[in-house]
Amino acid sequence: MEQIKTEIRLPFSLLATLKVGEDQLDQFIRRSLAVELYREGKLSLGKATELAGLNRWEMILFT
Repeated sequence: MEQIKTEIRLPFSLLATLKVGEDQLDQFIRRSLAVELYREGKLSLGKATELAGLNRWEMILFT
């Protein structure tokens, strides 16, 4: 899978609000984005699974 890299700036306090460690932030954002885009019908289950880095069963449990 080809990938693009982007940078977003977030307030550091977001980590405490989300209760996510800095090392887990990338994974948290990818999974959150995948779930939301799947719910909106913008991604298929397969593509959302790929974005989230989960297997199909895990993705179904997240949604």
